[in-house]
Amino acid sequence: MKKVIFSLMLLAGLVWFFGCSASQPSMPGGVVTTVETRAYWDFYGYAPIMYKQGESYQLALLKAKDVAINEAYTLAVKTLVGFTIEGGSTVEDYMLTKKISRESFNAFVRGMRVLEWYEDREKLMVIAVVRVYKRDLENFLGVPVVTPPGSFKP
Repeated sequence: MKKVIFSLMLLAGLVWFFGCSASQPSMPGGVVTTVETRAYWDFYGYAPIMYKQGESYQLALLKAKDVAINEAYTLAVKTLVGFTIEGGSTVEDYMLTKKISRESFNAFVRGMRVLEWYEDREKLMVIAVVRVYKRDLENFLGVPVVTPPGSFKP
Protein backbone atom coordinates (compact mmCIF):
# COMPACT_ATOMS: atom_id res chain seq x y z
CA MET A 1 0.00 0.00 0.00
CA LYS A 2 2.85 2.40 0.83
CA LYS A 3 4.41 1.74 -2.59
CA VAL A 4 1.15 2.64 -4.36
CA ILE A 5 0.78 5.92 -2.41
CA PHE A 6 4.45 6.76 -3.02
CA SER A 7 4.05 6.02 -6.75
CA LEU A 8 0.94 8.22 -6.97
CA MET A 9 2.71 11.06 -5.15
CA LEU A 10 5.72 10.70 -7.43
CA LEU A 11 3.48 10.69 -10.51
CA ALA A 12 1.60 13.79 -9.28
CA GLY A 13 4.93 15.54 -8.59
CA LEU A 14 6.21 14.76 -12.09
CA VAL A 15 2.99 15.97 -13.71
CA TRP A 16 3.19 19.19 -11.67
CA PHE A 17 6.90 19.67 -12.50
CA PHE A 18 6.54 19.17 -16.25
CA GLY A 19 3.30 21.13 -16.35
CA CYS A 20 4.94 24.16 -14.73
CA SER A 21 8.06 23.99 -16.87
CA ALA A 22 6.07 23.84 -20.11
CA SER A 23 4.14 27.03 -19.46
CA GLN A 24 5.36 30.19 -21.09
CA PRO A 25 6.48 32.93 -18.72
CA SER A 26 4.96 36.33 -19.16
CA MET A 27 6.03 39.83 -18.24
CA PRO A 28 3.71 42.42 -16.68
CA GLY A 29 1.16 43.48 -19.25
CA GLY A 30 0.61 39.94 -20.50
CA VAL A 31 3.44 39.95 -23.05
CA VAL A 32 4.60 36.36 -23.57
CA THR A 33 8.36 36.03 -23.42
CA THR A 34 10.81 33.20 -23.90
CA VAL A 35 14.27 32.56 -22.50
CA GLU A 36 15.82 34.12 -25.60
CA THR A 37 13.99 37.44 -25.23
CA ARG A 38 14.99 37.76 -21.58
CA ALA A 39 18.66 37.08 -22.34
CA TYR A 40 19.62 40.29 -24.15
CA TRP A 41 18.99 44.00 -24.58
CA ASP A 42 18.57 45.81 -27.90
CA PHE A 43 19.64 49.44 -28.13
CA TYR A 44 18.76 51.72 -31.03
CA GLY A 45 20.91 54.53 -32.37
CA TYR A 46 19.88 57.15 -34.92
CA ALA A 47 21.91 59.45 -37.16
CA PRO A 48 20.92 61.83 -39.97
CA ILE A 49 22.48 61.38 -43.40
CA MET A 50 24.31 64.65 -44.06
CA TYR A 51 24.37 64.72 -47.84
CA LYS A 52 25.31 67.69 -49.99
CA GLN A 53 24.93 67.96 -53.73
CA GLY A 54 28.15 66.89 -55.45
CA GLU A 55 29.33 64.63 -52.60
CA SER A 56 29.20 60.85 -52.52
CA TYR A 57 25.93 59.62 -51.07
CA GLN A 58 27.48 56.27 -50.13
CA LEU A 59 30.19 58.02 -48.10
CA ALA A 60 27.56 60.09 -46.27
CA LEU A 61 25.62 56.88 -45.61
CA LEU A 62 28.68 55.15 -44.11
CA LYS A 63 29.42 58.17 -41.89
CA ALA A 64 25.84 58.14 -40.63
CA LYS A 65 26.10 54.40 -40.02
CA ASP A 66 29.15 54.91 -37.79
CA VAL A 67 27.42 57.68 -35.85
CA ALA A 68 24.25 55.59 -35.37
CA ILE A 69 26.27 52.62 -34.08
CA ASN A 70 28.17 54.87 -31.67
CA GLU A 71 24.89 56.37 -30.44
CA ALA A 72 23.55 52.86 -29.78
CA TYR A 73 26.76 51.95 -27.91
CA THR A 74 26.44 55.14 -25.84
CA LEU A 75 22.82 54.38 -24.96
CA ALA A 76 23.82 50.83 -23.96
CA VAL A 77 26.57 51.99 -21.62
CA LYS A 78 24.41 54.72 -20.08
CA THR A 79 21.51 52.34 -19.50
CA LEU A 80 23.43 49.34 -18.20
CA VAL A 81 26.38 50.92 -16.39
CA GLY A 82 25.18 54.46 -15.65
CA PHE A 83 26.49 57.98 -16.05
CA THR A 84 27.19 61.13 -14.06
CA ILE A 85 25.83 64.62 -14.58
CA GLU A 86 27.77 67.56 -13.21
CA GLY A 87 26.58 71.11 -13.37
CA GLY A 88 27.06 74.59 -12.12
CA SER A 89 26.01 78.16 -12.63
CA THR A 90 27.59 81.54 -12.17
CA VAL A 91 25.60 84.54 -10.97
CA GLU A 92 27.00 88.07 -11.11
CA ASP A 93 25.05 91.16 -10.04
CA TYR A 94 21.95 89.04 -9.51
CA MET A 95 22.03 87.89 -13.16
CA LEU A 96 22.79 84.42 -14.44
CA THR A 97 25.95 84.74 -16.54
CA LYS A 98 26.93 81.13 -17.08
CA LYS A 99 25.19 77.79 -16.77
CA ILE A 100 26.95 74.52 -17.51
CA SER A 101 25.88 70.90 -17.34
CA ARG A 102 28.22 68.11 -18.34
CA GLU A 103 27.40 64.45 -18.75
CA SER A 104 30.14 61.87 -18.45
CA PHE A 105 30.34 58.11 -18.57
CA ASN A 106 33.18 55.67 -18.82
CA ALA A 107 32.84 51.96 -19.34
CA PHE A 108 34.23 49.02 -21.22
CA VAL A 109 31.60 46.44 -22.06
CA ARG A 110 32.26 43.25 -23.94
CA GLY A 111 29.69 41.39 -25.91
CA MET A 112 28.07 44.29 -27.80
CA ARG A 113 27.15 43.19 -31.28
CA VAL A 114 25.77 45.26 -34.12
CA LEU A 115 22.63 43.33 -34.87
CA GLU A 116 21.55 45.35 -37.89
CA TRP A 117 21.59 48.76 -39.44
CA TYR A 118 19.35 50.14 -42.12
CA GLU A 119 18.65 53.31 -44.00
CA ASP A 120 15.34 55.14 -43.69
CA ARG A 121 15.18 57.03 -47.00
CA GLU A 122 11.94 58.77 -46.09
CA LYS A 123 13.49 60.45 -43.03
CA LEU A 124 17.05 60.51 -44.46
CA MET A 125 18.56 58.76 -41.46
CA VAL A 126 20.33 55.56 -40.48
CA ILE A 127 19.07 53.35 -37.67
CA ALA A 128 21.42 50.89 -35.96
CA VAL A 129 20.54 48.16 -33.48
CA VAL A 130 23.17 46.96 -30.99
CA ARG A 131 22.58 43.85 -28.90
CA VAL A 132 24.14 43.15 -25.51
CA TYR A 133 23.79 39.64 -24.14
CA LYS A 134 23.10 39.37 -20.41
CA ARG A 135 25.53 36.49 -19.86
CA ASP A 136 28.40 38.47 -21.43
CA LEU A 137 27.69 41.50 -19.26
CA GLU A 138 27.37 39.42 -16.08
CA ASN A 139 30.63 37.58 -16.85
CA PHE A 140 32.41 40.89 -17.40
CA LEU A 141 31.01 42.64 -14.32
CA GLY A 142 31.12 39.56 -12.08
CA VAL A 143 27.70 40.31 -10.59
CA PRO A 144 24.13 39.54 -11.66
CA VAL A 145 22.50 42.30 -13.69
CA VAL A 146 19.02 43.33 -12.56
CA THR A 147 18.12 45.77 -15.36
CA PRO A 148 15.09 44.28 -17.14
CA PRO A 149 15.91 43.13 -20.68
CA GLY A 150 14.09 44.54 -23.68
CA SER A 151 14.41 47.16 -26.39
CA PHE A 152 15.59 50.66 -25.58
CA LYS A 153 14.94 53.55 -27.94
CA PRO A 154 15.91 57.14 -27.16
